[in-house]
Amino acid sequence: MGSELQDWVYLDTLKLRKDVLFKRTRFGAKESSLFASSPYGGPVAVANSSPNASAWEITVETCAGRLLSSIRVPNLHALYWSRCHRLIVVGIRGRVFIYDPLGKIRNQFSIEQEISIAESRIFYGTAGNTGLAILTETNRIFAVNSVMEAVPWRIPDIYRSSRPTAWNILTSHSAQMTVLFVMGDNFYAAMQGVAPQALNVLWKLPDGEYREIVPNWDCTRIAFAHSSGTVQVVDSDFSLLSSVTIPDVSPTSSLITGILWCGNEALALRRSRTSLQIISLTSEQHTYTFSGDIRIDMELDGVKVFTPDKLVFISVVPEEVENVLGIASSEPGAILYEASEKLRKGSHGVYSYFKMIEQQFDKAVRQCLFAAAHQFDHSMQKRLLKAASLGNALLQRHDPSQFVDMCHVMRVLNAVRQPYIGMPLSFLQSNDLKVETLIDRLIDTGMWPMAMATAEYMKHTTKDGVHRVLAHWALSKIEYMKAQKEAGRVPDYAGVSELIVKRFSNYPEVSFADVAMKAVDAGLSPLGELLLEKETRLSRQIDMLLKLNKIDKALAKAACSHQPDLLHLVLVHLKRTKTKEIIDQLMLKIPQAMCLYQDYLREEAPGYVLALYKVDDDFARQAIYHLHESETMPWNPFDIKEKVDAISKAEKCIQNLKVKVIF
Repeated sequence: MGSELQDWVYLDTLKLRKDVLFKRTRFGAKESSLFASSPYGGPVAVANSSPNASAWEITVETCAGRLLSSIRVPNLHALYWSRCHRLIVVGIRGRVFIYDPLGKIRNQFSIEQEISIAESRIFYGTAGNTGLAILTETNRIFAVNSVMEAVPWRIPDIYRSSRPTAWNILTSHSAQMTVLFVMGDNFYAAMQGVAPQALNVLWKLPDGEYREIVPNWDCTRIAFAHSSGTVQVVDSDFSLLSSVTIPDVSPTSSLITGILWCGNEALALRRSRTSLQIISLTSEQHTYTFSGDIRIDMELDGVKVFTPDKLVFISVVPEEVENVLGIASSEPGAILYEASEKLRKGSHGVYSYFKMIEQQFDKAVRQCLFAAAHQFDHSMQKRLLKAASLGNALLQRHDPSQFVDMCHVMRVLNAVRQPYIGMPLSFLQSNDLKVETLIDRLIDTGMWPMAMATAEYMKHTTKDGVHRVLAHWALSKIEYMKAQKEAGRVPDYAGVSELIVKRFSNYPEVSFADVAMKAVDAGLSPLGELLLEKETRLSRQIDMLLKLNKIDKALAKAACSHQPDLLHLVLVHLKRTKTKEIIDQLMLKIPQAMCLYQDYLREEAPGYVLALYKVDDDFARQAIYHLHESETMPWNPFDIKEKVDAISKAEKCIQNLKVKVIF
């Protein structure tokens, strides 16, 4: 198994591995550039200033180097990515813009008026929110808990004349956010609505100053970097876990302020422009050297290294992989894998391996299966899956669902890791991200076929999967046509309508009316009307026609439907929005509608329905009306004049009817 272990590095009991995720990348990051990469294998943003430094050009690319968008902004301070796949652009005056990967602005806000930002930090909440905190030149700290729903707040001042030497934001499972900062020898913690409180820290170092506070991915561990070159690692209760020594560092070195976590058991720092150093919590260290300038960023389970021509991922070897592929491992998975390899090569003695683990086949299969999921290399995946499949065949009873589900996940991961998608998710990252969010990210980058295929292949619910992808795809077409119209070009309404109808044809549950409404809201009424004609649910179609003020069409379709409830829906709308004269004119054009309208008026306004009969020379209904009126009048033997008058009117109507029939 030497070939599988050749990239492993041993730091005491900790093992590191290096995977080259993409080659031939060209991110164009210079030493003066601002750089940010999205978590979970998302896009990369690189900002370069113009010669006069008044404007910045931001390019957004996938991890494989495919260009997604270009954005031009002034007075840039910092770039970040939210966990919901949004680029956060922070201006030096506290103005914040939120963009999607394709360069469309999604939100903007000001943290505070008339400020100048000295430093900023990003933090991730447990509910999926991404927050932002800034330290101003006047030594005040402001924060927003969510950049998508920004409500700025400020922690009370401690010493306005002094600036924290180190500060950061911590989040907990209770969704409580804590601002942690160090001023001189004092540690403080502050929360929203709570004044800063001094912390009693027994392990603080006496000489020098703390320069950096770095929480790990889930804030369960915190690294405090000191100017002496010592990094103290504490847990969430501020109990000291270990002290790590950074070799060959001076008190003024910038190395101290560039620390990241590599998993939960190691720290990473950019040792030079071309090298990365990984230090274990026992102070064992290893340096990776690259051919050009590098940029680094943290992931859930490792560190991404962006070089001029490739993307490298350095991570701690997962336990399942170590159990199966580790040197001299006696785990059942390692023995099953060794047996599978011997069988593949046609060697003898395989049976003896099976005898060694005959009571542990289930565990061996599970170890090989998860070891395969943690691999980026396809050939290693196949070999480990073959070992797991061999173990399954030898089990007397086994549930194949886990094997099938894992193969589905691996196939999706292999697909999104392809350069044309450029999303190098690890297995651990995919578990944390979830399929729904992966589909959202594919939608955000315009990878519609892959989003559709993922939703179908992972058997996601139709409503939240395929239908949602189709809806976003149709919305993107509408936004493109709106941009064309605003640019003075004539949109091809018929062509886009046919394209949408063709795409929706295999999914009859998808509503054209919803898409039509979005088209109308975007000022594309012709497209909305074309799409509405394809809506198969009459109730939705008629409701939309009423919203579009296409009363004639709505009334005609309701009348032809032979569904009284739809006609009633139109009548209620007309009564609420139109005068009686206009309603009468519309009803006279459609006999079916007139009948229902008359029935409606007979109960609501009997006198008015008689007027309609007279306008239409409907003598038969007039006669029936008068006879019904006579019959329903209260009987009074001393005053029968009203009954007689009603009967006389009915008789006259019948005579007029006879004359009308003769002629």
